[in-house]
Amino acid sequence: MDLTDRLLGTEPLATADAAADARWAASGAMALTGRADGPPLGPPRPLVPRLLDVGRQIATDSTAL
Repeated sequence: MDLTDRLLGTEPLATADAAADARWAASGAMALTGRADGPPLGPPRPLVPRLLDVGRQIATDSTAL
């Protein structure tokens, strides 16, 4: 399974929004991002939708095994 297009953003996906930022924060990732002397940073706009899409693809493909 090649996930390159999904991870690199060459495949069209839904636009990220406040819900994506909330998911990023809930995952704990926001606590790991940002500069040491500044606030945490949210994800790049397309990242969370891409990760969700990749997760769905992996779940779908793994059930075929």
